[in-house]
Amino acid sequence: MESGVIINQTPSKKKNIKPDRISISQKSAQLISTWILQLKEKQPGLKIKPADIVNSIIESHSPQLSSKEAKEIIQQNFDEVDFFKWAIKEVQKSQAGDAKITLQDLMKRRGSSTPRGIKKKQQKSRQVHESNEEASSSLPVNNQKS
Repeated sequence: MESGVIINQTPSKKKNIKPDRISISQKSAQLISTWILQLKEKQPGLKIKPADIVNSIIESHSPQLSSKEAKEIIQQNFDEVDFFKWAIKEVQKSQAGDAKITLQDLMKRRGSSTPRGIKKKQQKSRQVHESNEEASSSLPVNNQKS
């Protein structure tokens, strides 16, 4: 015996999940606009959005960043304060356990004995100090008594 209930067999539409939006620099936006114009010149009637360009470039890229790309991105975005906050947490964790980690160990793991930002600041400070010393040593000394 059949019941009077009719079951809808059509598949339900899945909600289209929207990824996070990102902001891009003015320079990147200009490049995308230029590429869209180039493509529209090559193929009249082309309907293309900036997102299509960005998605195409990203999806055609290797899943792994090259070492050069990774190095450049890290160099451009390294934050000393965040590094030291992380390092403090790591040292505190190690002190709570048996293994002891020092700040120097963490900096070596990062790839240098001192974080790059510090090196650059120290070098700049040395250069300024040295140039000040040179300037002061080249000044004539007036030892005449009046």
